[in-house]
Amino acid sequence: MPRRSPCPIPVAVVIVTWVTVGVVRAAAGPDAADDAAHFEAKVRPILVAHCWKCHAADAKGSLRLDSRETALEGGDSGPAFVPGQPDASLLVRAVRYTDPAYQMPPSGKLPAAAVAAVEEWVKRGGYFPPATGGATVRRGEFSVTDADREHWSYRPVVRPPVPAGGGSPVDAFLDAKLAARNIAANPPATPRELIRRAWFDLVGLPPPLEEVVAFERDASDEAWRRVIDRLLALPAYGERWGRHWLDVVRYAQSNGYERDDEKPWAWRYRDWVIAAFNDDMPYDRFVREQLAGDLLELRSDGGLIATGFWHLGTWDDEPDDSRLARYDELDDMLTAIGQGFLGSTINCARCHDHKFDPLAQKDYYRLLGMIHGVRRYSPKHGLEKKPRPQPPAAATAEKTAAAPAPKAEEELVEIDAAAYLKLPQAGDYAMCVRDADGAVPRARVFIRGNPATPAAEVEPGVPQVLAGLVPESQLAGLSGRRALAEWIASPANPLTARVMVNRLWLHHFGRGLVPTPNDFGVAGVPPEHGELLDWLAAEFVARGWSIKEMHRTIMLSRAYRRSSRADRPDCVARDEANTLLWRQNGRRLEAEAIRDAMLAVAGRLNPAVGGPGFFQTVGRDALAGQSKPGRGWQLSDPAEQRRRSIYGFVKRSLLLPEMESFDYTNTTSPVGERAVTTVAPQALLLTNGGFAREQAAALAARIDADLRATPSPAAAAEAERFVIRCYELAVARRPTAAELEIATGYLARQESAWAATIDPVTLQPLVPGALVKDYRRLLQPTDILAVSPSGWSVGGGVWSGGYEAIMNLETATGPFAVWNGNGGATPAGFVEGTRFVDGTVRAELFIRAATELAGLVIRGLSSGTGTSQRFTGYELAFVPPLKSIELRRAAADGVTVLAAAKRELVPDRWLPVSLSIVGGRLTASIAGEATPLLVADDPQPLLRAGHVGLRTWGAGLAARQVIAHPHGGEPVRIDPAAPPDRREAAARARRDLCLLVLNLNEFLHVD
Repeated sequence: MPRRSPCPIPVAVVIVTWVTVGVVRAAAGPDAADDAAHFEAKVRPILVAHCWKCHAADAKGSLRLDSRETALEGGDSGPAFVPGQPDASLLVRAVRYTDPAYQMPPSGKLPAAAVAAVEEWVKRGGYFPPATGGATVRRGEFSVTDADREHWSYRPVVRPPVPAGGGSPVDAFLDAKLAARNIAANPPATPRELIRRAWFDLVGLPPPLEEVVAFERDASDEAWRRVIDRLLALPAYGERWGRHWLDVVRYAQSNGYERDDEKPWAWRYRDWVIAAFNDDMPYDRFVREQLAGDLLELRSDGGLIATGFWHLGTWDDEPDDSRLARYDELDDMLTAIGQGFLGSTINCARCHDHKFDPLAQKDYYRLLGMIHGVRRYSPKHGLEKKPRPQPPAAATAEKTAAAPAPKAEEELVEIDAAAYLKLPQAGDYAMCVRDADGAVPRARVFIRGNPATPAAEVEPGVPQVLAGLVPESQLAGLSGRRALAEWIASPANPLTARVMVNRLWLHHFGRGLVPTPNDFGVAGVPPEHGELLDWLAAEFVARGWSIKEMHRTIMLSRAYRRSSRADRPDCVARDEANTLLWRQNGRRLEAEAIRDAMLAVAGRLNPAVGGPGFFQTVGRDALAGQSKPGRGWQLSDPAEQRRRSIYGFVKRSLLLPEMESFDYTNTTSPVGERAVTTVAPQALLLTNGGFAREQAAALAARIDADLRATPSPAAAAEAERFVIRCYELAVARRPTAAELEIATGYLARQESAWAATIDPVTLQPLVPGALVKDYRRLLQPTDILAVSPSGWSVGGGVWSGGYEAIMNLETATGPFAVWNGNGGATPAGFVEGTRFVDGTVRAELFIRAATELAGLVIRGLSSGTGTSQRFTGYELAFVPPLKSIELRRAAADGVTVLAAAKRELVPDRWLPVSLSIVGGRLTASIAGEATPLLVADDPQPLLRAGHVGLRTWGAGLAARQVIAHPHGGEPVRIDPAAPPDRREAAARARRDLCLLVLNLNEFLHVD
């Protein structure tokens, strides 16, 4: 579609700002510290998880990626990469999955963020650490040595002595390192920067202006402590930090694979996680309930719901090999347990001894033996009735005797309590875990991880390198999942507390003390501040595993409160990557925080909590990406769609582009740290995206209401008042004098531009041409085709059934819009408002290159309902794929082409056309051409009055100068004939300013 408005934000400038800054920086040659930080944080984890198992020393192929030298030497196909040239690099081509000959890893395409990280790494030159690019590969017969046990993460957690110095222990450890390197720490952040940092860190929302002003008046240590305590007490805290945990456990509400059906009641697990954070559930209890909540002595509703953890992964409902699928599911569970709770890539030992860590293949299967009895997920076997208080024994016995005996399968699957107790809560189910009945066979080692080639049996147990650290007495008499839960949650386990406090640190500083939060092994990046990590881990356990206490410990430090400014050349030269934490790290907001912040400042955020979750309106391109477009998706009302992002329905095959573009999580594997990329679609979504523009309009309306409530006697100051209030709501401060001058000038220019702009009629298809039947039934015609301005009626077109309940649009009788005039007076020559029999319609059409069909309709009427809502009448149809222009009659018995001409249309420019009808004769012309384009006589004419209309499919259509001229009457212009009035022009200008402010780095980033 052509832009109907003056550009509210210079999009080209935005793209240059977002994209080329990184290019210029790369060309300037960032120093080794910056390259090292990017490699360690973004690239090494990819190499460890996806590459080195096959492309390191002792690898199967000729290509090695464990050093710069071997990568540049390459394999059979040549060098792995060309430094500085991603597009010329085989490695980049392989991870992009664009060339069938080069697709790596073979297990499936990496997430977009990971691909972008590899591209950036190659663009930077392909940095590897000077000594070696990868961890040392273990060779020879496997054995665990004393040196293995001395690895920093396997040593018992011992509280180290706090270095001398003032401030908190956190500051003492960090300041000692800074002093040793002769680096002076940054000064404190401003009160405004600090409270904004706290709000986004703890609740993921922007602070209201009054909160900022109050803290600016009193930013004392005590006031700061009160800010932290109040935020930790808000329900929004659990929503913010629950989302971080959902990343780790790869939460989604669908199974994945082709059908990607819903996991019933998975949302209860999400709500349990949120409640656990809000209640400050001790972390050791948090671990136990997820792993074995059904087996604990104090079994509760929460404990059952928490075990939904076991069913969060993908599930193939129609596997080619059911035995292999079973062990793939167990491997997925073990991956989530190892990386999520222990920071261990134990999953790398499924097929062979771990290449880097002291984890034998037997260790993998010993751990597997502890979860071997877990019932395989299915939508039925994953359900259990939540326990309720039992009625008196006598009443129970009486009612049970009268009830029919349950079937065995029902007892294992969906126990309807109403059948036994006639309880009012019947039907209240949760997705949880149960072990298989009877004796569970011992696990066997599988040769190369293949269950078709079993080898020796192994006893259930923990990895040898960690054996004996947890006292046997703590595990005595326990077996299976309960033993695993107690072993992981034990304060003697050296990994559990370290891993969790590192996750907390990561989300407060943007980078963990261990930069690889899911890998504390040999191939992971060791901590620069190991003693601080151990002190925090010891403190965590000592304070009862309280996560909220650890927030306080971290946030009360001077280190957390430092400015993030990097404008001191001496410090930047010594530590550009900020590994010593001489400053805070500025961070871009995550996808959810951006969305929630926009809703909040617009005054539209729905605070409703919990429940099944809402379905966001989905664009046609996203729907088209499903194997069955629309399957499993629904439509939620607008109020529901304004809830916090964590309550959005998460469907693995239908992630929203607005979220994915801003580095939304990967729902198939544990995510310890999200990637942060800068790509052009982000700028386009924030400037032209429907959601951002909608919130900008709502923000403008909110400001208008505020100003009306407090009128000003000086009318000339209205623009300034609007700008000031916009800044106050969006970024919690007043604009500077320079900003005020720029913004008021922008408002004036935009208002003038809008006042001189005439809007065309626009049509935009909203869905793809194939939809699953259940989703198609939910749609109204206006959900299929959008038309603007008002005065038009929309028909959804004819959809016919296809394979496996797919409805396909019949393009020839597809969606349409007819002009109805909004019920005004009937002009001369028209009948019943806006119909006529004979006459002419003229229009200038803007047809896009992707258009499949666009049409100008005359004598058009709508008939039918539901999925068969066709129009009848005549149409001048443009069919760009066929390079054809046709005169058509659409009647109840089908569509007839009355005349056609081959002609290649030049897209994306205005085309003036006319269509006339007298009786059964039709004439189509293009303005400026001496002879008519098409003339046809219909032998079966539709001799009745009808509307003027427009049609389009495949791409949007714009029409201007649309004139309807009935014979015997006066011509009537049916598109906007004049620019908006001054009031409307001013409203649009204010919306544009709000959109501009919502695009400020200050809104999208936290200092």
